[in-house]
Amino acid sequence: MPDFEGYELVMPLVVVTSKGGPFDDNAYAAGWEAGAFMETLRALARAGLPASDIKLHMPVRAANVPQLDLIAMDAGWAMQTDPADDGFWVYVTLTEMSDADPSPPAEG
Repeated sequence: MPDFEGYELVMPLVVVTSKGGPFDDNAYAAGWEAGAFMETLRALARAGLPASDIKLHMPVRAANVPQLDLIAMDAGWAMQTDPADDGFWVYVTLTEMSDADPSPPAEG
């Protein structure tokens, strides 16, 4: 697993409380991450690639996983997680959910 020590934000968050803004730092960052995750899934859908051609494996905040899992399910993806060594990050891997029901209901 890669070491995230020394990574910095691509764009500084300037409206968070640590910078004198009105928004909680962690909540703002989690919302930003969820929005970026949703947009990534939308971009994949727009690309029109077969799901078998898509390999998405990315680090996210562990505390944000329940929300990201709902976003993934809504977009038709199943999400698996692998914890990173630091306890803060996890790696998510997405696979397409099957629409096919392997066992149709019995007829009465």
